[in-house]
Amino acid sequence: MATSASAVTPKEEPRIGKDPKVPNNKILQIPIGSLSPEQWQAAVTTQEDPTTHYSFPLLGRLVQEYQHNPQFAGSQKHLTDLQTMLRHVSLSWEQKWANQSRQTSSSSSLWTPDKVLSFLQDCERDLPELAPDLRTYNAIMNGWLAQTTISTTNNLAPQQCVKRVEQLMPFLWERFPQQLDTRTYEIIIQIYSRAGRFPQICNVLDQILQLHSNKNKKKTPVPLRFQQPVFDQTLMDCVNGGHRRAGFTAETILEKFNHMYHAGLLGFRPHVATSYTMVIMAWAKSGHPEAGNRAMAILDELTRRSASDPIMTPSAHTYSAALHAWARLGNANQADELLDRMFQVYDDHNNKNHNNKKKAIKPELISFNNVLDAYAKSGLKDAGIRSERRLRQMWDLHDQGILDNIKPDCGSYNCAITAWANSGHPDAGERAELLFEEAIQRSATDSTLRPDIMQYTSLINALVKTKKLDRATMVLGRMCADYQNGREDLVPSVIPFNAVLHGFAQVEGRDAGHKAEAFLRKMQHSNFASVAPDMISYSSVIDAWAKSGHPQAGIKAEALLNELETKASTDPAMRPDIEIFCAVIDAWAKSGHKAAGYKADHFLRMVETRHEQNLSKRPSMRLYTCVVDAWAKSSQRDAGARAERILRELEEKSAGNPDLMPTVMMYNSTMNAWARSGQNNAGFKAEELLMEMINKSKQRPNLKPNLHAYTSAIDAWAKSGNVNAGEKANSILNALIAESRHDFDLLPTAEVYTSAIDAWARMVQANSGERAEELLRQFETMTLDHPELANTTAIDSLYNSAINAWAKSGDPNAGDKAEELLNELEAKSRSNPRSRMRPGVEVYTSTVNAWARSGLEISGEKAEKLLLHMEAKSKQNPRIQPNIRTYTAALNAWARSGHPEAGTRAEKLLRRLVTNSQNGQPIALKAAVYNSVINAWAKQGNAERCEALLEEMVFGGTTPPDVISFGAVLDGLARSGNANAGEKADKCLDMMMTLHSQGVPNVKPNVVCYKMARRCWQQSTNSAYARRRIVELNNIMGQNQGARVQR
Repeated sequence: MATSASAVTPKEEPRIGKDPKVPNNKILQIPIGSLSPEQWQAAVTTQEDPTTHYSFPLLGRLVQEYQHNPQFAGSQKHLTDLQTMLRHVSLSWEQKWANQSRQTSSSSSLWTPDKVLSFLQDCERDLPELAPDLRTYNAIMNGWLAQTTISTTNNLAPQQCVKRVEQLMPFLWERFPQQLDTRTYEIIIQIYSRAGRFPQICNVLDQILQLHSNKNKKKTPVPLRFQQPVFDQTLMDCVNGGHRRAGFTAETILEKFNHMYHAGLLGFRPHVATSYTMVIMAWAKSGHPEAGNRAMAILDELTRRSASDPIMTPSAHTYSAALHAWARLGNANQADELLDRMFQVYDDHNNKNHNNKKKAIKPELISFNNVLDAYAKSGLKDAGIRSERRLRQMWDLHDQGILDNIKPDCGSYNCAITAWANSGHPDAGERAELLFEEAIQRSATDSTLRPDIMQYTSLINALVKTKKLDRATMVLGRMCADYQNGREDLVPSVIPFNAVLHGFAQVEGRDAGHKAEAFLRKMQHSNFASVAPDMISYSSVIDAWAKSGHPQAGIKAEALLNELETKASTDPAMRPDIEIFCAVIDAWAKSGHKAAGYKADHFLRMVETRHEQNLSKRPSMRLYTCVVDAWAKSSQRDAGARAERILRELEEKSAGNPDLMPTVMMYNSTMNAWARSGQNNAGFKAEELLMEMINKSKQRPNLKPNLHAYTSAIDAWAKSGNVNAGEKANSILNALIAESRHDFDLLPTAEVYTSAIDAWARMVQANSGERAEELLRQFETMTLDHPELANTTAIDSLYNSAINAWAKSGDPNAGDKAEELLNELEAKSRSNPRSRMRPGVEVYTSTVNAWARSGLEISGEKAEKLLLHMEAKSKQNPRIQPNIRTYTAALNAWARSGHPEAGTRAEKLLRRLVTNSQNGQPIALKAAVYNSVINAWAKQGNAERCEALLEEMVFGGTTPPDVISFGAVLDGLARSGNANAGEKADKCLDMMMTLHSQGVPNVKPNVVCYKMARRCWQQSTNSAYARRRIVELNNIMGQNQGARVQR
C-alpha cells in the first residue's frame, strides 16, 4: 500500500549529514503555513547535499506547504523550485543506489527505488503539477538495475526487475509518447540483458528502428544516440549466459545494432572485429552442435572483408574464440587445423611485414590450451599422443624464442593428462603419469607449473581407466601428503576420492563392492573434513556392489541406502535421490537373489509414498524400468506377470503424466521377464506384447519395436519349453526379415538367429538339428548382401547353438553333423585371419558333447581326438583351452559309447586330466569328472574299479563324491553279477549316511540309490537274508516317496 506524502516523518531514516546553515530537522517541525520564503529557499538549496536521508521527507513537507501556505499558492516560481528539487533529489538517490551496487552487501537504507516511486506517486496525487519527469523515472529504473547487482546470489532479482519495468513501460509510453530518450532505452536494454531476456532486447531494438524510420511522419521522436558500453555489455551478457541459442542471439543483436548504426542512432560502429569476436565466443560457450561451423563462417567472412576494411581484421582473440568453439565440441581435428591456419597467417604476415611484427596475429597460450582442451574432450584414441606432441611444440617455440607468450602452464598439462585419460589408450595411465612427473620437475624452477588438484584428479582418472587402481590410490595419498607438507592449494577434495571409488566399480570385479566400501569407510574416518563422503561417493559404492555380481550385493547396497537415510535426518543433502534407488535395485537384480524382484517392488512403493508426501521427486521411467529388469533377472515363476503389472500401471499413470508413457525399453524388459520366468505361456505373452507395440506404434512411432524387442520375443519362445517354440520363433524371425526390407536397423543379426536356433535346440526333437542348420544357412545367405553381419564374435554363439541343436536331436549322425559345422567355422577363420569368426572353447565343447550324446561306439575315439586337437591348438590360441566341461563331455562320450575298452580309455583320460591339474593347468576337478569314469566302468560291470575310484574320491580329499557317484558305483555292483553285491551295496549306503552326518553335501541316499541296492540284493545267493533286505529297502523307498508327496 502506498505511503502518503503527508505521513512521511524523519523517523524512517537516521540522519547521516546536514548543511550547518540549515537545520533540516527543525524545518520539518515548523507548523504548516508558517514557513517563510527565506526558510523555503534554504530548504530547497540545502538538498544540494546528496548525503542526507531527509531528502524525501523534506520534499513531502514542502509539498504540504505549497498546498496550504497562501504565500506560495499559485506561485510558479516555487512550483519550479519544487520540480527542480524533485529532479535533484532523484538523481542524488540514483547516484546513491549506484554506489550501493558496488558494495559487497545490500544497503540498510529504507529508501529503495520501489518506495521512492510510491512516494513520488503520492506527491503527484497531492500536487498534480509535481509529476516526475522522464529523468526521474530513469533514475528509478536505474535504481532497480543497481539492485540486481547487489543481490548477486539471488537469481530471481533480475527477473523481478524485468517485471517491474514491464509494469511501468505502458505508463511511460502513454505519458511520454515518442519522447523516451537514449538513457531510458539503455536502462531497459541493460535490465533485459542482465535477466537474459535477449528476445525482448531484439523487440526493443525493433521498436526503436520502427519509431525512427522514414515511414513514421506523425511526430518527430526525441533524437537518440546510443554509446558503445551498452552494446558491449549486451553482447558480453549473451556470451556469459551460455544458453543453447546464445550464438544465434548474439548474431541477431549485432545485426540490429548495425541497422541502428546506418539509421544514425549510434555513436560508434558496431561492425568491427571485436564485436564479431564476442559473437564467436557466444557460439563457443553455447555448446550448440553448429557452434564450430558458425565460428569458422564468421572468421572466414572477417578475413575476406579485412582486405578492404582493416577494422574487420580478426585478432588472435578472434582465432582463440573459434578454437574454443571447437574445443567445447571436442572436435580436435578442426581445432588442429585452425591452429595451423593461425600459424600460417602469422608466418605470412612476418614474411610480408618484416618491420611491423607487433601487429601480427600471434598464436597465444590460450590458443594452444584450447586445442589441448579439444583433445581432452575428443575421446580419440590418439588424443594423448597428439596433445603431447602439441605440448612439445609449445616448449620448443618458447625455448627457441620464436613465441615467448606460449610457455605451457598448469592448465596445459592438465588438458594433456585429461586427453590421455579419455583416450582409452592402453598406455594412458603410464603416459599421463610421465607428464605429471614432468610438470613436477619443471615446477622446481617455475611455480606456475605445480600440479593443482584438477591435475591430480585427471591423473587419477587416467590411472583408473587403465585399471591401475593401486597407482591411482598412491597418487591420491601423495596429494594428501603434499597438502600436509605445506601445499595449501591442495586442500583434499572429495572429487579425486570419488574418482578412485568409481574405479572400484570399473576395475575390481567380484571384490569391487568390498573394496569400494572399505575405501568409503577410510574417507569417513579421514582427518580431512573436506573428503567426507557425499551422494556421489555412496552412489559409486552401491554401483560397485551392483557390478560385482556378488551374492550379497543387494543386501550390502540396501545397508548403504539405510545409512544414507540416517544421515538425511540431519543433512537433507544426503537424502537418497531416484538414481540411488535405481542403483540399489540394480545391485539386487545383479546379485542373482531370488528376492530381487520383491525388493525392487518394495523400493518402488517407497519412492511413490515419499512423492505423495512431497519428500521425493516423482518416480522416473528409469526407476520403473530398473524394477522390471530386476524381475526379469530374478527368474521367478511370477516374474513375467509382475513385470507386466507394472507396465499396465504405467499406462494408467501416463494419462496424467506423459513422461511415464511406457517406452520400448520398458516393453523389452517386460518380455525378458516373461522369457526368464520359465512359464510355458511365456512365448505367447511376449509375442502379445510385441504385437501390442506394433499396433500402438501406428499412433506412437517412438514405440516401434526395435531389434532387441524382436529378439526378446524369440528368446521367450526359446525358453518356454513349448512344443511349438521352434515354429513360433521362425514366424517372428520371418516377420522381422520382412520389416528389415523397409528399415535397415531391423536387419536380423547373429544374436537374433542364435535365439531362434536355441528355440529348436531346446525342443529335443528328431528334426531340431536340421531345422537349426537351415536357419544357420539362411543367415549365411543374408551375409552375402550384408557382409558386416558376419564379422562379429556372435558367430561363435550362432554355430554353438546349431551344434547344440544337433547334439540334443538324438540323431545318430549328430556327432558327424556337429563336427562338420566346427570344421566349417575353422575354415572360415583360416581364410580370413582378421575375421572375428573364430571358434571358441564353447563351440568345441558342444561338438564333443554332440559325440557323447550320439552313443556310437566310435564316439569316445572321436571326442578324445577332438579334445587332443584342442590341447594342441590352445598353445597358440588360449581361447580354446579345454575346460572341465570339455573333459567331462569327452569322458561321457567313452561312458556312453559301449566300446569294450571304454572304462580303460576313460580312466586313462582322467589320469591325464589329474596330472594336468596338479601341474598348474587351471582346471578344478569336480565330482562329475569321476562320475563319468565310474559310469563307464559300471556299464562294463567292473565293480572293483568303480569302488576303487569311489575310495579315491572319499579319501583323496580333493574331489568329494556326491549322490551320483554312489549311484554309479551301485549300478556297477548291480551289473557285476557278484554274489556279494548286496553286502557291498549296504556298505555304500552306510558310507553315504556317515558322510551326510558329517556335513558332506548332496550324499544322502535317494530312491535311485535304494533301487540300485535292491538290484544288488536280487542277485545274492543268501536268499533268506536277501529277501528280508529287499522288503526293508522297499519300505524305505515307500517312506521316502510318502514324505515327498506330503511335502
